[in-house]
Parts: sequence; structure tokens; C-alpha cells
Amino acid sequence: MRGSALWGRACVDMYAEKEDSRLEDVESFRISGRESGQHLCWAARLGLRTAMLTAVGDEAIGRFVCQVLKTEGIDTPIVV
Repeated sequence: MRGSALWGRACVDMYAEKEDSRLEDVESFRISGRESGQHLCWAARLGLRTAMLTAVGDEAIGRFVCQVLKTEGIDTPIVV
């Protein structure tokens, strides 16, 4: 089976729903990811084997990123 492995950034971009708001006043965010993670999600959804080499923090956002990658079917044993 063909597959894809990428090395790149795995992070979360958060955008305030209401433009020109102070961070302290924001009530909700739109969330998107970076190109490497997005490309792997698309490849996994097409049925390709996928893996990602990246590093994330040992905190809530890092755990969230790892969970999303796993949920999408992306192998994560080399995520540190």
C-alpha cells in the first residue's frame, strides 16, 4: 500500500469569531491547522497510510493535536 509521511508543523491556529476583538473579550474561536497536518488528513481520508514526524508540547493543545491526528488515521509513534 502506498503512503505518505511528512515532517512539519502540527499546531492549532485560533481565530476569533468576532474580528477586532481583544483576546480577553473573545467568546469563541475558529480553529484550523497547518499545511502538513491538513495534507496528511486528506491523504488518510483517501485511504493512504500516513505518518507524521513532529513535536508538540506536553499540554492541552499538544494532546489535542495528537488526538486529532490519531482520529484521522495518521500514525503518530514518531510525534515527540
